[in-house]
Amino acid sequence: MSTASSAETRSIADSGNLVAAAIAGVIGTIGFGGLQMVMGSAQVIAGAFPALYTLDPSLAVGWVIHLFHGAVLGIVFAAIVSQTPLRQYLDNILAMVGLGLAYGVVTTVALAWILLPVWLGVVGFPQAPPFPNIAVSSLIGHLVYGALLGGVYAPLQTRL
Repeated sequence: MSTASSAETRSIADSGNLVAAAIAGVIGTIGFGGLQMVMGSAQVIAGAFPALYTLDPSLAVGWVIHLFHGAVLGIVFAAIVSQTPLRQYLDNILAMVGLGLAYGVVTTVALAWILLPVWLGVVGFPQAPPFPNIAVSSLIGHLVYGALLGGVYAPLQTRL
């Protein structure tokens, strides 16, 4: 009988781990997107996300894209955590929430503040934000995403 913990034996390549990561990312995105809707930023979801792919504005399409991005970023988070020394925290929900919060800061700076305005400018989106797009509301939303991502992924990764 092995005494290795699930944190030592699980790999991101495990299909259950991928599913757990994607589900956690989607749940985090629902929290983030819900906050955006409540804060009156539905136009970001409806306009900016479809524009990334040169699509016309649509709240439904924007939500699908946002959820897809959240799932992919959830898988990236899981890969980072499960394939580095951070894997020692996989069984600790509070630590995973903390790692998720840190990931939320990284995604805010790299994606929302830097990549998003550049990408939207390149595709010719007329409401492209300035570069850099430093917005506290984006940071708060990504922190919500990260906290939910880490908090949901931690218990889910051992159950799927």
